[in-house]
Amino acid sequence: MATFFFDSNEEFPGFEHNIDFSDTAIVEAEGPEAPTDVWAAANANDLSALRQLLEDGGNSVDEINASGVTPLHLCASLGHAKMAQYLISKGANIHKCDAESGWTPLHRALYNKRIGLALMLIEHGAKLYAPAKRARQCEADRDGNTPLDLVSLPLTGALNAPKADQIGNIFTFGQFQSQLGYGLFGKKNLQTSPRRVDSLIGETIVTVSAAKYTTFAVTQNGRLFGWGVGAGGRLGTGDERTSILPALIRGPFETRKVRCVAAAKHHTLAVTRTGQLYSWGGGNVWKTWPWRAARGRAPRVPHPEASGR
Repeated sequence: MATFFFDSNEEFPGFEHNIDFSDTAIVEAEGPEAPTDVWAAANANDLSALRQLLEDGGNSVDEINASGVTPLHLCASLGHAKMAQYLISKGANIHKCDAESGWTPLHRALYNKRIGLALMLIEHGAKLYAPAKRARQCEADRDGNTPLDLVSLPLTGALNAPKADQIGNIFTFGQFQSQLGYGLFGKKNLQTSPRRVDSLIGETIVTVSAAKYTTFAVTQNGRLFGWGVGAGGRLGTGDERTSILPALIRGPFETRKVRCVAAAKHHTLAVTRTGQLYSWGGGNVWKTWPWRAARGRAPRVPHPEASGR
C-alpha cells in the first residue's frame, strides 16, 4: 500500500493508489498578498496561509462561504490535491454538500476530471453511488445524480445522440422572462449573446417559434416542446404552471406528430403531419383567420365562428 508524505515530512494515512502531485504547485504568499480567509487560501493553493488560518485563526475546516462552499469543495474543483489531503487530515467532511447544486467534493472532483483527487476522496469513504433512499444524506445532488451518474451522463448522452449531421440545437438570447429555456437570475436578467438550450441537446430540432412569454420547438420525430410563462394555459401542458425548462407537450400530441407551431403573446397554434390544427391559451382576442383561439390549458381543435365558416 502506498503512503503519502507531506513536504514537511508529515505522514498521512495510506492509500491504494499513487496520485501524481507534480502538476499542483503549492504557493506561499506573504504580506498584504497573503489570503485572508480559508476559501481564498484554497483557491490560491496557498497551504501555508490555510494552515495558519485553521490553526491560529480559529477557522473551522468545514467553514462555508456565502455560496455554501467549503475549502475542500474548492480544492476538489481545482485539483489542489495536496491541500485537499491536508484538509482531510484535519477532519474535513468529505460528504458535505454545497448549497448551489447539492454536490459533494467527489461530485466536484469527477465533474472537473480530477481523477487523482477523486480516488483520494473515495479511499476516505466518499460514495460513488447510493440507493435512492439514501439520497437525503447528500450522496445524490439536487437533481438526484450521484457522483457516478455525473461520470455516466455524458457517455449516455453520446450513445443516444443523433448523428452529427442530424443535430439541430437551439440557441436563445435576450431578456429573461422564463422563455429562454434556462434560468437567469442576475440583476439585469439579460442574455446578451446566443446560449444553447442544453435541456434539448439530445433532440434534433427542425422548427422553432417564439413569442413574448413562450417558446416552442418541434423535433425531427414530431414531438413538441414548450417553455415560458404558463398563465392562461399558454404552454398547453394542461395547467398554468410556468416552466423555465423545455416541457414535452402531450395531450393530443401523444398520438399525433407535430409538423409546425406558431406562438403568439397569449395563444399558440400547431399543425400535425396529418393537417389537423390545434390551439391553446387565451382566446379573448379575435384574430384575422376564421378560427377563434379556444381558451384552454391543453391543445384542442378550434371551432368555427358563429357565422358558419
